Amino acid sequence: ADVDDRGVGVAGGKKSEGARRKGAAGQRQRGRNPSAPPRIPAHGQGADARRAAGLVEQIRGVARSIIRAPDLKPATANGEVPRVLAAVFAAMLGIAGFTVLILGSTTLVVWSGVIGYVTYVWLYGALTKRKSIHGTAVGSVSGAVPIVSGYLAVSNRFDAAAVVLFVQLFVWQFPEFYSIAIYRMQEYKNAGVPIISVVKGKIITARLVVLNTVLFTIAALALQPLGYVGWAYTTTMLLVSLYWLQLAFSPSRT
Repeated sequence: ADVDDRGVGVAGGKKSEGARRKGAAGQRQRGRNPSAPPRIPAHGQGADARRAAGLVEQIRGVARSIIRAPDLKPATANGEVPRVLAAVFAAMLGIAGFTVLILGSTTLVVWSGVIGYVTYVWLYGALTKRKSIHGTAVGSVSGAVPIVSGYLAVSNRFDAAAVVLFVQLFVWQFPEFYSIAIYRMQEYKNAGVPIISVVKGKIITARLVVLNTVLFTIAALALQPLGYVGWAYTTTMLLVSLYWLQLAFSPSRT
């Protein structure tokens, strides 16, 4: 027996008797075509669920229209999105974001937001992302800023914990993105992006994954001797870091 596109068994081009009964029962239960999704009551929590599902689907649609494979040109490059419109939209987001920070947070958080914004939009997005082997390092700075900003918002001080958090989030991104660089190396190569695996090769990239995993482990465990966290955090992070180190050192991962 084969299976059709709804997972219903068919034999010789016809549905089996069991599949017919099962499909009919499902149709009676849902009150609609068996291939349609089940209904959600349009009241109370059901209505909220419908609205949430619709919002998620809209977000997915936007994401699908924005995301491009590495070997394809960005939407602004191929003319799908005018550069002026993209610049205006980016400026609106920046103004809205900084307005919220200025009105509802501290000076430290605002300045950390400035650092993250400038680093990501200009130093990373405009200058290094598709042009330099150091793009990941530059992008990791902006990637670490949001967590540090959260700590600054709560503590309202820049201290050793803020530095450790920045280092921890900074080095964490190298194993993540360098692994992707190895996995998708050919696509980056086809697109002409000078990612490290393309420029230096897989072996050096894998060694850097191991090195930064070790650095992450050290940074993650540094908060306890500095007096910022307890043993529950330290034990959890030690176990997670050891597992991550095992994956990094595994020959099959390189």
